[in-house]
Amino acid sequence: MMLCCLTEKGNQVDPYAKALGTPHKKDGVVIVQSELLNDEVHFVHAQGHLFQQYQPQEYNPAWADRNDYSQLPLLPKQFEVKPQNKWANQQFQLIKKEVMAADGVILATDADNQGENIGREILERIPGGLDKLKYRLLNSSLTAVGARNSFENHLVDPATTVAKGAAGKLQNEINWLYGMNMSRVAMHQLRERGYRFPVSAGTVQTPLLTLVVENDRDIREFKSHRFWLLGLEDKANHIKFHHINNRHFNSADEAQNAAQGVNNAVVKEVEAKNKVKTPPALFSLGDLQAYAADKWGYSSKSVLETMQHLYDDLHVTSYPRTESEVIEREEFDYLKAGYQGYMGLLDKDWPLSNPEPREKVVVADAGGHPALIPTDKLADLSTLKPKEKNLYLAVVERTMLMFAVDQTYATQTVKLTDTTGEEFVAKGKQIQVAGWTELVHQKPTKDVILPVYEEGQVVPVKPVITDDVTKKPTRITESKIIKQLAPKYSLGTPATQAGILDELITKRKYIEVKGKKRELYPTDAGRITVDFWQGTTLTDLKSAKAWQDVFKRVEKGDIQAEAYLKKIKQLLTNQVEVYRTKQPEISIAPPERADYATQLFMPELVCPKCHKGKVGLVTRTANSGTKEWYGCDNPKCKFSLPKVFFSQALDEPLIRELCQLGKTKVFADLVDSKQRHYRNKVYFQLEPKSKKLTPKFT
Repeated sequence: MMLCCLTEKGNQVDPYAKALGTPHKKDGVVIVQSELLNDEVHFVHAQGHLFQQYQPQEYNPAWADRNDYSQLPLLPKQFEVKPQNKWANQQFQLIKKEVMAADGVILATDADNQGENIGREILERIPGGLDKLKYRLLNSSLTAVGARNSFENHLVDPATTVAKGAAGKLQNEINWLYGMNMSRVAMHQLRERGYRFPVSAGTVQTPLLTLVVENDRDIREFKSHRFWLLGLEDKANHIKFHHINNRHFNSADEAQNAAQGVNNAVVKEVEAKNKVKTPPALFSLGDLQAYAADKWGYSSKSVLETMQHLYDDLHVTSYPRTESEVIEREEFDYLKAGYQGYMGLLDKDWPLSNPEPREKVVVADAGGHPALIPTDKLADLSTLKPKEKNLYLAVVERTMLMFAVDQTYATQTVKLTDTTGEEFVAKGKQIQVAGWTELVHQKPTKDVILPVYEEGQVVPVKPVITDDVTKKPTRITESKIIKQLAPKYSLGTPATQAGILDELITKRKYIEVKGKKRELYPTDAGRITVDFWQGTTLTDLKSAKAWQDVFKRVEKGDIQAEAYLKKIKQLLTNQVEVYRTKQPEISIAPPERADYATQLFMPELVCPKCHKGKVGLVTRTANSGTKEWYGCDNPKCKFSLPKVFFSQALDEPLIRELCQLGKTKVFADLVDSKQRHYRNKVYFQLEPKSKKLTPKFT
């Protein structure tokens, strides 16, 4: 019998094949005789998505015109895909040939929604392809040892993962519907209102942009105000107790009135606990992106690309596109066995103090992708670039911390009730064992030890009134988006978030990044986009979360993808209809429109920069007034000269002299802007390359 194993990328074939035996290659196919599977296995691979969705005009020629609002909404009856390019089609034909010749298929694409969709998208376009699907491989390692373990323990029934493929397919189709329709809606209306910038909308892109715009608006509109707080101080022990609800007073007098007659308080509750702080969780991709943004200022996209290289090409880390923070026993065992080697990479001698797996870290089934961990293959640090080395060692260090001792500490909580019934609290903390925090040189917290209090005890106190001011909201950072806000609203995965953030920053120019902390600022185009979509599911973050959670429900089989897609099409139809007449209020006025006219010199004067256009007097007329300069009439050429330079008016003869000779004659008497006279000392010259006008002194 012959099995065909379909991987997602070419670099997966070699370690997978070596995990099963000694491979050889024939006609583009890697073949191995496997004792483990008791079959001959033929390995073929895709390269991510071999197929791409149709463009609108491929469904209907009338949909080609992006400015034809009457054609909206664009709602294909059936979504279609085609090979990405000639190479993709050739690779598909090779896969098709092998699948049709096989007795069974192992689907070994990445074990996430898109990986499942990629594999099934290929197989369903091969006659009998899905019917031959025998095993689903769940693997996250590109080492032969890791792949062997997956073939031994993680070949599952493909029926158990079919819903993941449906979720990935649904997400792609909804992204197409919203991207094609809502981008055209916004582009059509905004251009009519005088706005000129690339317009885009998306089910994750626009909500992410909304987070940045709303944060910026909160900061700009923030007005600080002063407030007063009332606390109590134990007269005998000088211990301060804070109001349990952090109650604010609008004036010092109001706080003084609340403190009137408060001389004693009664101990309501005394609580002492011993607590344990375990090492930080293993890295997921999002955790690592947030860590790297805070520590080194790395963008989330660059972290993903670097980790993909460490995984794909060097095979020294596990699959990076993971949201998991747990591993399985097999991974724990090889990490423990290689402990000294990892310590050598870190140049540390931490003791292996916790040799047994923690329940929160090591689980029976990590769902196909474990946390981001080093593989059993140690990297050669001398060959790594600085960013690769930083990220790799961060992963190694975080992983090795699971073998360290927990931090233990004791806490004390004492609650008082004053004569008015208000409650106040003081808290103490004492470190008993520093544990893992000592290894990574975390700044130790200062012990706070409270006196012994007993419930019912009367404590002489005095009121303590302090004042403060409300704090301005902090600026959103890329780290906060990835680690906190995007997960809160279910906005994509760390891998997709990185790409979308990069598009908003680099391609769309909707967001600017400033400072080492990578603080995010919306541009005018970003603010206009969010203003335009106010009141829709694209900017309502609660609705956006409910929407994105649907994909998880489809993955679990709780919702049928086709039924939800029908619902989305109706929602889109309604929104398109609303925007036929709706004119959203936009906080930024469109740029003023200007008319340009060029009066060419006669006889014609050839541009000295592009040598194609002709030079003349350019006039710009707008609401703000009229401006004139000399310039080239070639739209692609940026050559220009002012009408006045160095206090000298430039007339047509001087412009001709500059354009034809590259410089003027020496001026007999030239006066600069500071009224300094230069006699027979100054001439003007066009720099040879830039054609920038500069004064020269003889």
